[in-house]
Amino acid sequence: MRKDILVSLINRLAVACLIMAAAAPVWAEAPPPAADLTRLPLAALISESEELGLPTKFLRDLPSDFVTVTFEDLHRWAAEYHPEEHHMILNRALSFNQAAGTLRPLTKMTALEVGNLYHELYHAYMDYLEAKPPDQGTDGELLLAAARELQKCRYAEVKITPVLQKRTSTEVRYLSEREAWETQHETWGVFVGWAVWTKLELIASRGKSGLVTEGWLKRLKKADHDAILVGYYEPEDQNERKLAQKRYLAPAYRILPQEIRTIMVLLFGEPVDAADRAVTAVQPSSPKNAPVPSVCKP
Repeated sequence: MRKDILVSLINRLAVACLIMAAAAPVWAEAPPPAADLTRLPLAALISESEELGLPTKFLRDLPSDFVTVTFEDLHRWAAEYHPEEHHMILNRALSFNQAAGTLRPLTKMTALEVGNLYHELYHAYMDYLEAKPPDQGTDGELLLAAARELQKCRYAEVKITPVLQKRTSTEVRYLSEREAWETQHETWGVFVGWAVWTKLELIASRGKSGLVTEGWLKRLKKADHDAILVGYYEPEDQNERKLAQKRYLAPAYRILPQEIRTIMVLLFGEPVDAADRAVTAVQPSSPKNAPVPSVCKP
């Protein structure tokens, strides 16, 4: 029992850190032009990710010249992503020797920092799929289609927790198209960051290919039970933004098992049987997920 409580506390703390340190909303206002733009070192990232046993499928599909990166002394977030310019801004601490020149090797980052970086890389990849629509029937096309479907049928009408400390107190929100798209993106981004962070926290699985181990599944089950894999959005309404810069979804609107499966197979490139094990780990869900509209069901 004490071990389960400890795992629960670790999960909550980690996801809280991942969310607080994650990117500013994908639709953040464009920053002033920077003089020291650099390209994302994808070849090195792929090599280092393989060394750590992390997913590389979507990184291989992302062109090396699509995203530019700068390093700044960020205070509100650990990173920002601006799709209008395909521009990623990372905290200076993630640069080599904190010199704001190039990305620090993944092997020199903490598990939390790598998880946050993967959250950003996910945003960059989805930006790429929108900017350069993939061929029909490809994994990229299927991933983008699934995201758009969920935006409409899952995240257009949600419940939020106005006060994070009172998660049983919820309010209904009817989201705009932009808010719903951001909520879907951030829900998936939170899971991506959590999945990678958890993989690296389990020392015994480092360097071994694939995310799914018994330890990883146990933590996933606990994270789902504790309803910590939830997304968020930045309200468009200026009056509401004075109250809260971010609105977090209620526990019933945490990531769905089918969304986990979609990410595992189409984004990470995990084997179908491994993805099915992840789905089984979070079913039956407790607390229950909000009802899924029929158009959202596989």
